[in-house]
Amino acid sequence: MKILTPFNDIKYLDPLLEAGADEFYMGFFSDEWKQRFGRYSDINRLTLFKETANRYTLEDVGEITRQVHAAGKPLYITLNAPGYHSEELSQITEYIRTLGEYGVDGVITGIPELAAPIRRCGMKAIASTMCGIQNADLAAWYRDAGMDRIIFPRELSTNEMYSIIQSVPEPEYEAFLMRNGCRYQDANCLGLHGGEHGALCYSLRFGKTVCHGRPGSGDFSARLEQAHDTFRHAFHEFACGQCAIYRLSQIGVGTCKIVGRLDDPDEILRDVALTKKNVEIAKQCRSETEYLYSMVLTGDPVQYCRGGLSCYYPEIRW
Repeated sequence: MKILTPFNDIKYLDPLLEAGADEFYMGFFSDEWKQRFGRYSDINRLTLFKETANRYTLEDVGEITRQVHAAGKPLYITLNAPGYHSEELSQITEYIRTLGEYGVDGVITGIPELAAPIRRCGMKAIASTMCGIQNADLAAWYRDAGMDRIIFPRELSTNEMYSIIQSVPEPEYEAFLMRNGCRYQDANCLGLHGGEHGALCYSLRFGKTVCHGRPGSGDFSARLEQAHDTFRHAFHEFACGQCAIYRLSQIGVGTCKIVGRLDDPDEILRDVALTKKNVEIAKQCRSETEYLYSMVLTGDPVQYCRGGLSCYYPEIRW
């Protein structure tokens, strides 16, 4: 199983390669796009974070592609905004042509109509989690639309993934493994990521809230407050799927994704190294039980896993 790694700093390329990264993905920032379409118009899901999440310009991608290819690894570009109007779509198509000229290996997109131009330019078309591919019918539809790889939504269980792969085995499949879980569903989220107010989920976690119950409903109010506090501070605080590496590899998931174009690159490096260790351990194990006893756990499991609340695939261990 390959490890897909966020790329946002060229000086970390060699350390990430040494840690075990197999593939890279990144976005780019464009002042021209912002001037033409406005500051709230996304090129990718993290455009409003500007250069923090998208350090490099489109012009930089050519040289970065050359360096990544020199290491024998592929590079994918995110063009995965929830949608584009007609003028934006025309500009995105121009970006795709340029990326093809640079030799980029693939484009991650939530727009099925972009699969054909991506493939015509010699790149893989990768269906983003924004597509919300939650069943075999949708997987088959996106395959027929031209998608070469499907990224499973965060909310799917491993059994649901297995069912889809068995029914529609042709595309490559990718699943989330580390960092930055989501309280909701990417495909159904119409909120902006970034900007002066941050994401909706960020506001719900850190904003001021008051939890009320009915008068005389002490037990109900206590449970409500407990659930409220748990949801704000424990659910997907870190998001980890290390326990699922063995099962994901067995059911046909070819790539595991580490999230974090906005994150501390040293933490990304740590997660890549940990994932590489566990991928190698999984290869030597004869059963999932053996893997669960042999794997390297993430940090302090009590704080990190939160009893499965901060777990991508709680069905494995919890």
